[in-house]
Amino acid sequence: MDAWLSTLIRVAPPFKEAAMIDEMVERSRLLLTIPQVCERLQLGRSSVYLLIADGHLATLRFGRAVRVPLASVEELIRERLAESR
Repeated sequence: MDAWLSTLIRVAPPFKEAAMIDEMVERSRLLLTIPQVCERLQLGRSSVYLLIADGHLATLRFGRAVRVPLASVEELIRERLAESR
């Protein structure tokens, strides 16, 4: 085995650890794109835009870019959980 390959195998984190690191980075984002909100809520794009139009999700605009604060998504989840109890 080449020296560089054996070094890579020793240094690279196992797949599970790498996936956990990716998940932590993803969770740490303060602003989410619409596709990221869709993924987190497991909803389609139209449903997310309806939540925005109805005032259930806050948005920020940077030129043409629309971002949803992570706190707004978390608040929506908390509200829906409280309603279901």
